[in-house]
Amino acid sequence: MIATDFMRAVKTLAWREFVLYPKSNLIDYYKLFYQGTFGPGHLISNRQTAYSHLLEEIVDSSNTEAPFLQDISFINPYCRVSLEIVEKKLIEADAFFDILLESCTVQRILSPIEWNEAWLDIENILFQILPKLKEQDLADTIHNHLHGDKVPIFRHSESFREAYHPHYRLIRKDLLPSHILLYT
Repeated sequence: MIATDFMRAVKTLAWREFVLYPKSNLIDYYKLFYQGTFGPGHLISNRQTAYSHLLEEIVDSSNTEAPFLQDISFINPYCRVSLEIVEKKLIEADAFFDILLESCTVQRILSPIEWNEAWLDIENILFQILPKLKEQDLADTIHNHLHGDKVPIFRHSESFREAYHPHYRLIRKDLLPSHILLYT
């Protein structure tokens, strides 16, 4: 049986995502819940490369359909923060990168087994509230990666990228400057 708080958290996050991104598919929802649990740590294997990619992507960020700030907290308190805030000089790139690096520290860590079990529960709830997500091919793709000692990571779907042009980074909520929090 799924705990009421867990179910409520899944439903709340899923409905918010549906309102913002109605063209999302199951892979995009997997990514949403993954990000709200694990944050950005998987993205940064080399500090200089990550910084270079950030600067390159900031240039393209003005064509995004994403809000400045999207709270995607699930197991951990994370937000998707549009790179437009850097492009529009609401925060300097160096300061933004520093809080991005600090955001890699996850407050509550889940093991791969815990995550895989949680995802299956999340998926069942999603299928109940958003039946359009029940695409067996996509579910099979995810399920085929839910084993072993690694947590699978997926990119946004092609349809999501084409529709919304996402340009954001994951930042822990407690690290966001107060003037950025005004955009929630």
